[in-house]
Amino acid sequence: MESLAAEAARQSGTEGEEDLDRKVEEALACPCVADLREGPCGKPFVDAFSCYVKSTAEDKGSDCMQSFVAMQQCMLAHPDAFAEYAEPANGEATAAGAAAGDASSKGSVKSASSQ
Repeated sequence: MESLAAEAARQSGTEGEEDLDRKVEEALACPCVADLREGPCGKPFVDAFSCYVKSTAEDKGSDCMQSFVAMQQCMLAHPDAFAEYAEPANGEATAAGAAAGDASSKGSVKSASSQ
């Protein structure tokens, strides 16, 4: 995702707002961000991503704090939508890791129902 933002941002210095909007739309059309764009936090993600790409602050994106906070709050409000990206708590293996035979999941894996 950073490379998409970097590409769009690199173009921002020489292109007008309309061209930058087009670059943002092209980057957001990438299948690599489809889950974020189409999920329960799609609007906050698009807002934060767009703000970052268009940011002219010396510390890139520092003027987008409100957008990123909104996206984080949405993600915290919808943990199930992002469970596959969450790190396991207390060293427990994830279901995906156990199913894939992840080396870190070898040994005894407690299921949620047995706790």
